[in-house]
Amino acid sequence: MGDKAFLSENEAVAEGVRLASPHVIAAYPITPQTVVVERLAEMVEDGA
Repeated sequence: MGDKAFLSENEAVAEGVRLASPHVIAAYPITPQTVVVERLAEMVEDGA
């Protein structure tokens, strides 16, 4: 059985984007999606 993770709505969106493996992410950090953009930046930095 797989691992379970509890994510906020914004973290879940960021994880969905990561799983889609986009070549480009065009985003502007503005509330309420700032968390999504920050998480995506962390994923790129970590090589995900």
